[in-house]
Amino acid sequence: LDNDECFPISSPNTKENIDKAKHFVLYSLDHRGNTDLFSVLRQYSLLPSSSKLGRQFILLSDGHINDLKSILILLENQSSMRHDRLFTCSIGDSSNKHNLRQLSNGINGGGLITIFDSNYRSRWKTKVIQILEHIHQPCVTNISIDWHGTIDHQQEKFTNQAPKTIRSLFNGMHLTVYRFVQNCYKATLTATINNQEYVTNVFSNKITETKGRILHCLTARAIIQDYENGLLHNDECENTLIKKQYKQDLIELSIKYSVVSSFTSFVAIEERDGQEFEHGVRLLDVILENDIDLLPYIGYTWLMNMF
Repeated sequence: LDNDECFPISSPNTKENIDKAKHFVLYSLDHRGNTDLFSVLRQYSLLPSSSKLGRQFILLSDGHINDLKSILILLENQSSMRHDRLFTCSIGDSSNKHNLRQLSNGINGGGLITIFDSNYRSRWKTKVIQILEHIHQPCVTNISIDWHGTIDHQQEKFTNQAPKTIRSLFNGMHLTVYRFVQNCYKATLTATINNQEYVTNVFSNKITETKGRILHCLTARAIIQDYENGLLHNDECENTLIKKQYKQDLIELSIKYSVVSSFTSFVAIEERDGQEFEHGVRLLDVILENDIDLLPYIGYTWLMNMF
């Protein structure tokens, strides 16, 4: 395959090797367009990690990866990599974010995708620091929610939770999951922490129910964002097909709850009577009404025609 390697084998962490790695990253040419990830991961899969926390992989790629299916099978089934974690960095304006999300979600030890947008270069340093912090932190993986309630498919066409695929969570990260469900007073949360399963129940009471549209609008917004940027299916073609099939339904959902999407926008129109005339507000009147001078006996003296 047409690619270059900086270190064909593991090398010690010396100043000379660090300078060599920096030079390789800064001056590598980008005209080849190849991410040969399988051969690298396969070499690491032959031996288990020397650390109980596993190995930490950071992938900088445009997402156009060779033999992605074999890589996912390797990450899922190889016992020597069950503690390893993969942090993918989306580079380039035309990057395949779907493949990078699959990689970060497919590894057993957990992972995360970070998107480096060329329009917001000022945020890159902060994102790199966050990745380095996550490397030294434990994470929660295999998160799933069992909703104990009834689902009305006639009232709502979108009954899946949003986000549909829950990513790994690291220290300090928060995630809110939404779903249209009726009579749901209990939800069971299942996750894996340090290779141990964690199960907890969240309860709600009918007495604490409130009426309104705010929560419905937030749920609609989460569903729309998940269909636009989330991982709906492991296969990229199926993922794109699902988005196209539900395009009209997303538009109707956006209109129903007044939530902006990539397919809709809203314009505010104010109806006025042609005979109606509203007097403007004088700035001096506003100042006089809100006069809070603590020393009213001290005023200003205006000197006219000084010269």
